[in-house]
Amino acid sequence: MSVITDMKPIILQEKVKIESPSGAIKDGWQDVKSIDVALYLTDDMKYTQSVRYNESSHIGLTFYKDIDKNKNRLRLDNIIYTITKANPKGRYTTLLLKVVDTNG
Repeated sequence: MSVITDMKPIILQEKVKIESPSGAIKDGWQDVKSIDVALYLTDDMKYTQSVRYNESSHIGLTFYKDIDKNKNRLRLDNIIYTITKANPKGRYTTLLLKVVDTNG
């Protein structure tokens, strides 16, 4: 199977500062756009020296290059993926993802 056939639209979110009714500033998330990402489960049997890889739950591949691990995350239906590493070099941007929230 091809990576392109595995791609599905996922919402890219960006961290923004939001002022609460009390006047306090807190972090919130705003939808930026829908991008195509191929998601794959990481291999639990594979042992690597990389702590980021061992802690990640999924690997993502996308053509979208403007992704920053400190200001972006992905949302697919009720599942939130934080980006632990983004490598935009090469044809695809490689993402190491970790599931942090399933609202359902």
